[in-house]
Amino acid sequence: MKRSIVGAAALALALLPAAGTRGATPEAPPEMPSAEQMAERFTAGLLESLGLTDEQAPRVQAVLVDMMQRQRQSLLRQAGEEIGPAAMRALMQEVSAAQTAAREALTGVLTEEQLAGFDRALGDQRAQAVGEGMARRLEQPLDLSPKQRDEVAAIFEKHVRARAELIASTRSATGRFGASRAIREKLPELQRQLEQDLSQVLSPEQLAKYREIVAEARRSRGRARPTETP
Repeated sequence: MKRSIVGAAALALALLPAAGTRGATPEAPPEMPSAEQMAERFTAGLLESLGLTDEQAPRVQAVLVDMMQRQRQSLLRQAGEEIGPAAMRALMQEVSAAQTAAREALTGVLTEEQLAGFDRALGDQRAQAVGEGMARRLEQPLDLSPKQRDEVAAIFEKHVRARAELIASTRSATGRFGASRAIREKLPELQRQLEQDLSQVLSPEQLAKYREIVAEARRSRGRARPTETP
């Protein structure tokens, strides 16, 4: 599915305030699209890609409004939190939770084939939303140029997709309950690849600042919760 079709929530993330005071809940900026606007754009793309009927379209859009509202509030709530791997996982979890609820609500509305297409659209939206969100949160502390911000967003989007593929393939091979250890063993390599990709677009000073931010976030998270699972 094309980026323009599923980028509504990603657009909202890009408009969020950059990282600020931890724990603060910033208000939505005036230019941030409403949940209704984002849902309308998403539904417009699904009309063609899923072949929605006239009866299905308004029901899908109503479910998407609720999904976008949940995501919007989650993203605003997290905008002032720390930056780092834990922040990205938290964003993924919040976005995924809203998507799961939407998917369940549409089980009786869409056909199995349409649901499969909807799942693919949600995967694209999740990766784009997290990528844009992380780039926006790094924009101010790293003093990113507009070009760098877009490049950083694409890098984090790629990382989210790779992480999702790793988790899916590992669970498929080992079973859901035997996968946690295997996933934890492979995640450091993904993190190294993420940093390597970032090194191609950030200056040495920006990369050093990024490493400093991530290290501090890990130290803070370690003090708050000594153990974590993927």
